[in-house]
Amino acid sequence: MTSPAPSSSLRNRFIGIGIIAASLLFFTWYGMNLTCGCTVGPGEGVLEGQVTIGPLCPVEPCSVPQETVEAAYAARKVTIYAPDGTTVVRTLSIDPEEGYLTALPPGRYVVDIARTGIDRSDDVPRDVTVRAGETVRVDIAIDTGIR
Repeated sequence: MTSPAPSSSLRNRFIGIGIIAASLLFFTWYGMNLTCGCTVGPGEGVLEGQVTIGPLCPVEPCSVPQETVEAAYAARKVTIYAPDGTTVVRTLSIDPEEGYLTALPPGRYVVDIARTGIDRSDDVPRDVTVRAGETVRVDIAIDTGIR
């Protein structure tokens, strides 16, 4: 005895589920690329963070022109090192509004800043592990030492 052929409605249901699953995968990958502003390849992860720099003047409240703020961020970089903490993997510019963002292959890294003058931060250096398809966030507050 043979079993009856699956009904067309059951087959259509499986096709619909497949289309939905494929769409979700596509939009997840596409959305990750849009958010990153960089190309995230298959098997890569994302490292991102917001950076604050201050104080920028010795008296608060501080009123400095936007050009001064932009120059403070342009003068500083986020550096990604291999696990040994000395081999530079990538050097990233910092955007005052968006912070920094990069795609990386899975692995262990050390996140730090390229210090300018007497800059310091309790947030870095920090060991991180990047996994494929995941985002790791390291926010950094830089103290300029201005008093």
